[in-house]
Amino acid sequence: MALDPTKDFVRYTDGTVNHWNKIERPGVLIENGHVTAISLSCIDVPKDDEKGNDNHGSKIIVIPFDSAAMDRDLQAALAPSPNPAAPQK
Repeated sequence: MALDPTKDFVRYTDGTVNHWNKIERPGVLIENGHVTAISLSCIDVPKDDEKGNDNHGSKIIVIPFDSAAMDRDLQAALAPSPNPAAPQK
């Protein structure tokens, strides 16, 4: 199983953590060539435990995602470091 509902899968910058029993139907919003949000269909209990008039049920969540910052960080991490032993021009 790819998703373990006991793990902190979705953690927001404010410290909020969501535990979802099932996540499916991923979608992405791309703006200017970068992913800016991910949407998922979720439920917090096994489907058979969702009884209609309770606080459970399928939800659509949207998770903000800053792939432009991720690209910048990745480029910086992969950039060759200056060789201090190389002669200066």
